[in-house]
Amino acid sequence: MPELTKAQVTDLAARIEDALNDVLKEDGLTATINGGRFDPTVGTFEPKLTISARGAERREFELSIDLFDGFTADDWQAEFTTREGTYRLDRCYPQRPKWAFGATKVDDGQRYKFTEDQVLRALGRPVIRPLG
Repeated sequence: MPELTKAQVTDLAARIEDALNDVLKEDGLTATINGGRFDPTVGTFEPKLTISARGAERREFELSIDLFDGFTADDWQAEFTTREGTYRLDRCYPQRPKWAFGATKVDDGQRYKFTEDQVLRALGRPVIRPLG
């Protein structure tokens, strides 16, 4: 019986996303697969799929970024480097105060969460917190 591995799931998710984007581009839409459920015991993968209008991620970023001190809408797709690699800033989550930022790793396309302070420091900006 064939097995489904984590490496296969990662590869399949990227290929499915590419194929969907080829189909959706004529309608001005984009597809994104961000995680999902993978059960190696049973051999199933249930991807989390989002289909959105082109530019929706950027608009969402621009609408939310003003809630964070030290950032502007121009920070969309800003690149920053940590010990683990180089990332491209593409999400902010006001409803998640601890891990408020999302970024895509440049070399492999994987998505990661960061704190506000981590991103500010990586961008070379001061971290200013009110006293008390």
